[in-house]
Amino acid sequence: LVMLNLHFFDAAEVTVVSFKMGLSILAACLPIAFAGMLSAIHQGKVCAAGILMTAKRPEMAFKAGVVYAVMVEVYAVLGLLVTMFILLKGGIFPPVM
Repeated sequence: LVMLNLHFFDAAEVTVVSFKMGLSILAACLPIAFAGMLSAIHQGKVCAAGILMTAKRPEMAFKAGVVYAVMVEVYAVLGLLVTMFILLKGGIFPPVM
């Protein structure tokens, strides 16, 4: 979203980012940064435990392998949603004309 709104891929029109706008973008992207990092660490632990549980009790394969991993991934998705709401509704980028 940040790259698209700053016309990063458009060589003809490049948006100049001020210091204040740069700090606003950094602050807006922090929720997904922390939520994604913590979710990835804990999802690795949960998935490893799910593999061990599946080896010991095959009837628990779906619950251990998928459901618990999805429960951890929900926090990363929530962090992404918070970042998207801040970027899109926070008034960080100038209005498109």
